[in-house]
Amino acid sequence: MIRLDDYRQVAPPGVVDIILKLAERVRGRRFLHVSSGRFGGGPAEVLHAAMPVLNELGIDSRWEITGGDPAFYTTTRALAAALEGAERVLNDEALAHWVEMNRVNAKKLSLDADLVMVHDVQPASLVANRIDGRWVWRCHFDCSRAQRRAWSFFRQFVAQYDAAVFSLPEFGRRLGIPQYVIHPSIDPLSEKNRDLTPREVASIVAALGVARDKPLLLQIGPFAP
Repeated sequence: MIRLDDYRQVAPPGVVDIILKLAERVRGRRFLHVSSGRFGGGPAEVLHAAMPVLNELGIDSRWEITGGDPAFYTTTRALAAALEGAERVLNDEALAHWVEMNRVNAKKLSLDADLVMVHDVQPASLVANRIDGRWVWRCHFDCSRAQRRAWSFFRQFVAQYDAAVFSLPEFGRRLGIPQYVIHPSIDPLSEKNRDLTPREVASIVAALGVARDKPLLLQIGPFAP
């Protein structure tokens, strides 16, 4: 398992020591993350790297995930796409079911923490069932051009948070709560991001039948907006 000290080899000088110093101020605090799942990219990838480090720093960190029936997931995907700017049909019945399923999730999950960070769309309406602590909505996508009806509906839940976090300033919306910017997390020590050895590169390219006498243009990951 990767530990915080392992990042000294890739972080700017002094950064790890600053993190250790800052962590003293929040040692023992309860920090809960809520997302749609434990696998895939986005929040799941970030949290798999962050959770061990947070706990190593003495922060009581937990990670809960929401679930639901097929209709819940269908609405979640449509709502997420609409918030990214795509045209989607969202009827009141489907949206009400999304809210109801998160009400059920709220009863099943342990949401008691000093800070609750809810990631992206699927679990966002959990805030309507908040208990105590501070709640923050973490948006990992660009919602600046969201479909008007989708944003009008979704904003009522975002407004119930104590703050919102976006990846870039221009990705946010005008809100009545504080907004913060945390740039996308890229873990340089993950298997996905490590440097490949020349031997590995030669083996992979040869297996794919790609000629090496020309420059390569590579797209890593899906063509997400």
